[in-house]
Amino acid sequence: MFRAVTNECINRTTRGPDTLSLDAVDDDGQPLGSTLADPHADQPPDVVLTDELRRVLGEALDQLPVAQRAALELKSLGHSLEEIAEALSITANHAGVLVHRGRRAVRKRVAGYESG
Repeated sequence: MFRAVTNECINRTTRGPDTLSLDAVDDDGQPLGSTLADPHADQPPDVVLTDELRRVLGEALDQLPVAQRAALELKSLGHSLEEIAEALSITANHAGVLVHRGRRAVRKRVAGYESG
């Protein structure tokens, strides 16, 4: 689940919003006013749930010890355990332990949200 949330965050920051200009016209020069509703846009309930999940994940990350949070965030950015170890001045095995414990702690704190 953490991987899915991370990928969604990356997608939202790297992709532009799906919008259509009011001045848009089709190939025949006809206005596209009737197609302004984006069928791919998130529906309001989905936006609320995503925002709530983002808040819950943020709170779970805030409760982690600094080393676990740093290791987990570096891992979510695509760094290898060796790179994390170098950045935190620890061994690669210790970096793996921090990532594992951080994921487990976040999963435990978010479990109540998932079941509710």
